[in-house]
Amino acid sequence: MENNHHNEKFYTIDAASELLSCNPRVLRSKINTGELKAYKQLKRWFIFHSDLIEFIKNGNSTTQNKNTSNNPSGQ
Repeated sequence: MENNHHNEKFYTIDAASELLSCNPRVLRSKINTGELKAYKQLKRWFIFHSDLIEFIKNGNSTTQNKNTSNNPSGQ
């Protein structure tokens, strides 16, 4: 059954990326891979509040993996 988004708050990619402190390109990538639900209307993507919460609850990361944590020099 599809989630009823009637009267639910929604975010643009820019607004959601600001809330999550990440680059909008990261969210676009997550949308393209299906990790984050979003809906396109009139050439703009919108993310419903419940879908953003679900994305966060599922432990999805918005950080880009640079694999720097294994660097013993800390650089």
